[in-house]
Amino acid sequence: EDNTFGRGIIDCYAAYTYLSQSHTATNPNITTNDLILTKIHEPSPIIFCSNTVNPNFSVTNNGTETLDSIIFTLILNGDLIETSTWYGTLNVGDTLNHALTSFTISEIDSLENELQIKATVPHWEEIDIYNNSMMQRFSIHKQIEAPFIETFESNSFSTMHWKIINNDDEASWELSESYGLENSYISAKAALFNYGNIYQKDKLLTPNIQLNNNSIYYLNFDYAHQHRNVGGRKDSLIIEVSSDCGSTYKTVFREGGSSLSTTDTLDMNFQPLYNTHWEHKSIQLNEFINNEEFIQLKFTTINGGQNNLFIDNISVATQEEFSALELQSENILLMPNPAKSNIKIMWDGNQRQDIHIDLIDISGRIIDRKEFTSTKKLALNWIISELETGYYFFQFKTEDGMFTKSFVKN
Repeated sequence: EDNTFGRGIIDCYAAYTYLSQSHTATNPNITTNDLILTKIHEPSPIIFCSNTVNPNFSVTNNGTETLDSIIFTLILNGDLIETSTWYGTLNVGDTLNHALTSFTISEIDSLENELQIKATVPHWEEIDIYNNSMMQRFSIHKQIEAPFIETFESNSFSTMHWKIINNDDEASWELSESYGLENSYISAKAALFNYGNIYQKDKLLTPNIQLNNNSIYYLNFDYAHQHRNVGGRKDSLIIEVSSDCGSTYKTVFREGGSSLSTTDTLDMNFQPLYNTHWEHKSIQLNEFINNEEFIQLKFTTINGGQNNLFIDNISVATQEEFSALELQSENILLMPNPAKSNIKIMWDGNQRQDIHIDLIDISGRIIDRKEFTSTKKLALNWIISELETGYYFFQFKTEDGMFTKSFVKN
């Protein structure tokens, strides 16, 4: 024991001199072996057109010895999927691109899966064992049939299987109160007012929409924005369509700055209040999609730190479907609105069909549900006396589509 300095401080040189009298010093055995799992190519964060996962990745020999075998382990959501051994020659500094056995996964919307891939070399000690493993989180993108209606009034993006890509985990697309549009009080909002991460892109993705190849489809939407012209920058909105599972996109709408602005009234932290604050757009999609069976739309904002952007009433439908959807929506009445203890629902359809009605609160939670079969006309009183004061929504699911009506509980 060395007590030269006391308080647990050791004189290392004196200790070395003492121990060397009876021991021979040797250099520590530091291995130079290192295998690195460099990248997971598949799956991507979102799988658009299939629930089949094709694991594909790269490993690099960063050591000083040639490899002739590697053990790969595949783990999905904590469960072992596969263990296999690769045989071959991987020289020092070379990279191996490798694929494992494909597997299918349940198409559960918004469920985030975790795929972990591990690579090890038999009987090898490594300088770094932590770079042998990588994890990819991904989800399966939902597929639905046209016509597509956004249903923001449900106050949940998941109702119609929207997905958000928010790479900086800061301000992004959200659902927010808005005014000026008939029968619509909730819109998708990009909170760009004083958003500090300039030129950041935030993306809002529709589900895969299945089309009838023999029909002409239109994208309809309303948008509202007020340009402030601070610092010479501009906010932008880009809408793109993909017909190849998100691999490539074609631009169908691109505006920014004053050309995106829908009102000249300067308003800090802009919120649309009147119908004149909104602009409607209708775009024929067929020239961009070449009669493909599935399409997916991407709404991208480019932040200029100017002012908030709102979009609403998004639909993908034929002209006939769009007209029918408008008529169906007009044929749903809620009386009175606001209401205190009871609210009357009146619906006049164009044919007998099954109807599902959900009562939804502002958080998107389904409070109550009623179902009716083979109904053409509907008139019922819904008791709401036990509800808290605030905004609520009725969501109607019929054979003609999905419709949402909002009301206020006093």
